[in-house]
Amino acid sequence: AHASQLLNQEVPYQEILHLLRREKKVSEKIARIKGLQRVQLIRCHEWLLGISHVGSYEAEVASTLVKIGFDVSVVLSRKKKEFRISTRAKKRVCKEMGLHLGKILEEIANKHGISGGGHDGAAAINGENNAQRVQNEIIGAIKQILNN
Repeated sequence: AHASQLLNQEVPYQEILHLLRREKKVSEKIARIKGLQRVQLIRCHEWLLGISHVGSYEAEVASTLVKIGFDVSVVLSRKKKEFRISTRAKKRVCKEMGLHLGKILEEIANKHGISGGGHDGAAAINGENNAQRVQNEIIGAIKQILNN
């Protein structure tokens, strides 16, 4: 059933939800599993920070970490010369702690002359060099906020 057909007939709500869900590719499932296997847990008072790395699907892995219980996630992906770091945070930690991942990543990106930014609960940064240094700076900035 396509959207135009759904508008012109009665379709059970559960069927609509089923149509909207997409089956994940095997490569995405593998990335999510590897991201979970590699996750490092950092506890900052009552908040849980998850750090991981994958070859691809970093945004999906970051979201998965938050869905399974981490309050904030930072996931690094390297592709040839480039890297991308995706971050996610639960609304509660953003609201209660004043965490804004977009501002943190934009500030770090500007410092390194790379691109980055986003929203309070979801942000990413892209660059070519110093992936580990950039990731460590992101983690440090997040920990500083969560430990206050």
